[in-house]
Amino acid sequence: MGNIKKLQPENQEVIVKFSLPYIYNFAFGVDTDFRLFRNSNQHIDLFLTTGIQYLFKGLSNVKFGYHYKSSRLIDINVESIKNSGRLPSNLDILYRSGVLSVQMLQTDYRFNPTKGLLLDFRCNIGQKVILENSVISGIEGFEKAYDDVKKPTLQLESEMDIQYFIPLKTYGTFRLRGMGGLKYNTFGIRQNEYFRIGGSATLRGFDEESIWTDRYFVLSGEFRLFLDRNSF
Repeated sequence: MGNIKKLQPENQEVIVKFSLPYIYNFAFGVDTDFRLFRNSNQHIDLFLTTGIQYLFKGLSNVKFGYHYKSSRLIDINVESIKNSGRLPSNLDILYRSGVLSVQMLQTDYRFNPTKGLLLDFRCNIGQKVILENSVISGIEGFEKAYDDVKKPTLQLESEMDIQYFIPLKTYGTFRLRGMGGLKYNTFGIRQNEYFRIGGSATLRGFDEESIWTDRYFVLSGEFRLFLDRNSF
């Protein structure tokens, strides 16, 4: 499955997903998620997550895998860096980690549930390296600017999405949803590593992926009036 998203006029994202469940009729499968994000002329990010799934009855599963992420600067404002006298908030980054993810589906109907629970949890723990950029280190006075930040550090990234459906007789349901995420590193999280939230999938009323943050929690409630079995 592939998808190209133009989030804002200057931003673009390419998403490619591949899943192969029940290999040779065993309860194991392969799942891969590739994403390429370009933020205007500031930086380009590449994400790759791949792993082995163990599938339970229904669509619940546990996945163990590998996560790779890189963020590379495109245009660098040398004058701004000179004036600030310090490294910019965006830096070239490489992050490799192990992944544990859990998906639990306990609803009465997958496509338009009236009751039950949906849980999606992911946790990455791995090593982050800040890569030296020759343009920045080539600025006079910045020859040793990376000495204190380019050592490998341990980084934790986690996200959770939990939805609970409460049936309202035969005409609808009430969905209670909590979503949250956290990125933690003792030496801080760079701006180009932030979560991108906003839009219909996470925070309605805001532009798609317009809010950047290293942590978030969104609690929402939604009434759904059923039109038929597959729509509301």
